[in-house]
Amino acid sequence: MNNNKEFFKSALIAGLIMTGILVLTDMVVYALDFMEHTFLVGLVTLAISVTCYIYFGRNYRNKYLGGFMTYGKSYLFIICMAVVFGLIYGVYNYIFLAFFDPERLQQLIEIQLNSMKAWGMPDDILAQQEERIRSSTTVLSTSLYAILGGIMNGGLFGLIVALFVRKKETLNDVF
Repeated sequence: MNNNKEFFKSALIAGLIMTGILVLTDMVVYALDFMEHTFLVGLVTLAISVTCYIYFGRNYRNKYLGGFMTYGKSYLFIICMAVVFGLIYGVYNYIFLAFFDPERLQQLIEIQLNSMKAWGMPDDILAQQEERIRSSTTVLSTSLYAILGGIMNGGLFGLIVALFVRKKETLNDVF
């Protein structure tokens, strides 16, 4: 029981710290008006997330498990971090878009539409997509997407990152 308590406590704290780092990153991107560079911002966010998963996973492994951790436990730790991140980041996203800067959502929609146009999407299809995006993109839907996206990305990247967090005791201990 004590091991489970430390496991979830460590994952919670790690998820909170990662969320704090990524919220600060988002605020810097916003303050510098860097939103149009979505690809670069996405890469930086991915790098921060992966670094946090590896760092906090290895920290837990070394501090509580004597330096050894199975792949499954490593993956579960990353998933727990991702759930904490997704939930809190979704709430942050809602508060930011609903109360702090409601115009940001429209700016994000414009960026998305400009990106589609830059990639050569035909005007008739672009018009259909614009109508669909504008009618379905709300503060709530964007925040729910942030929650689900955070959890799903953690699950997806966790499959790979867990390989860098786990550490085998013996050569025969594959997973």
